[in-house]
Amino acid sequence: MRHSYLLVPFAFVAVVASGGFEAQAQTNDPVIRAGFEAGTVGEQSDGFLGVVTGQTAEPELQRRLAERNTLRREEYDRLAEVEGQPASIIAQLTAEKLINRLPTGLYYRDNFGSWKQK
Repeated sequence: MRHSYLLVPFAFVAVVASGGFEAQAQTNDPVIRAGFEAGTVGEQSDGFLGVVTGQTAEPELQRRLAERNTLRREEYDRLAEVEGQPASIIAQLTAEKLINRLPTGLYYRDNFGSWKQK
């Protein structure tokens, strides 16, 4: 079973590398982008966006995060169906790629639940 997970990156690498998912993930919503830049929003190791501990997100930002996370969940589910892998694995592997590509100064939540600044 472990061997089959080695094939998963090829499915989403094409999506992330093409810029489609990455652009959708972070940069095309000005409210979410401002949240990243303010240190209020960060990428999480589960593949979703979150509010950094100790920060407060305005209602509009919360709404847009919920919408974006819904879109991400739908995309993870779609890729999981195509690849025959759990959506959680697709989400975690995608998160790893997105976190690795975060610019210096932005926040991410690691596998242990701690928020860190890149």
